[in-house]
Amino acid sequence: MAEGGNSLFTAMTANDVIQEVKSISNPRQLFGPYWYESEVCCLFADENVGKSILAVQIGDGVAKMFQEGETVLYYDFELSKKQFESRYRSEDGDSHHVFNDNFIRVELNSGNIPVERMNEIEDLLIEGIEQNIIQFKSKAIIVDNISWLINLKNSVASVGKLMRKLCTLKKEYGLSILVLAHTNKRNSAKGIEINNMNGSKKMSNFFDAMFTLGKCKVDPSFKYLMQTKVRTGGFTNDKNNVDVCKIEKVGPNLKFVKCGNCSEEEMLGKDLPKCCEPKSEKKEGKNTEAPPEQNNTKPAEHEPDASAATCAEPERHGHQMGGRRGWREGIPDACRMATESAD
Repeated sequence: MAEGGNSLFTAMTANDVIQEVKSISNPRQLFGPYWYESEVCCLFADENVGKSILAVQIGDGVAKMFQEGETVLYYDFELSKKQFESRYRSEDGDSHHVFNDNFIRVELNSGNIPVERMNEIEDLLIEGIEQNIIQFKSKAIIVDNISWLINLKNSVASVGKLMRKLCTLKKEYGLSILVLAHTNKRNSAKGIEINNMNGSKKMSNFFDAMFTLGKCKVDPSFKYLMQTKVRTGGFTNDKNNVDVCKIEKVGPNLKFVKCGNCSEEEMLGKDLPKCCEPKSEKKEGKNTEAPPEQNNTKPAEHEPDASAATCAEPERHGHQMGGRRGWREGIPDACRMATESAD
């Protein structure tokens, strides 16, 4: 069947579609089950929960997965250079975290925005992003925070326009995109839903995957990660099995470190979840040590080149991406494998 030539649509039989793409590798996990390669993904949460800290950690981890010269662009609309530096400085001030050279932080020079183009700021931003993609040979971009544009123009429609253009860039350059967003004012005693994302509910239609970051009611220093929308993989970390984490300063690096798993209901309950209890108070014999290093040996019944990043049946082969085995210093398996040679 003809593919349509220069027509608006491309038409193929379902069988032809399968034959065309069956030899293409499955997308890699960029951040556990939460964000896959070639996806437009959204991380949304309340203010001051740790979105930017997690986004930088994800970006640095993904940068280590790429080949030399392929970069991750992190668009920081939140922090100044000094604020960013202070987060990744040791307590004594003598050392700083060393990021992968493929991780590029970008900030907006607002003084260079022509006054006459303020009404077309979305086009101006996309032009700048496209220039950066070409200059730095970027394979992934992280936008922190899309709510900045809502506040700038007081318009949800402008964000929709920007998202449409970002999706076009994704297809043109083969990008993976992570967008951060705030939530609307909500009852923090209730669970987080897609509808809580700042802006129109229609915004969720732009994303292949979405996940959120919440905090424990009893002890807000404990956070939890939860999937709210997926197209690749499955709901391994929904409200019944959230990843519980804590933000810690590990040397000069400010990062999320995993504590365990429980349900969102437990995180919002009146008692501290068991996975958040101090290690000394946990039952004797329960493993509370950090997960062991990845040994890169092939799991039983694995295909020759299978891995946690490409395995079509991760649960059957033991890749529990949302579980305790899937984390090393707060980074899921897919990032973990890429960082081992650099550690």
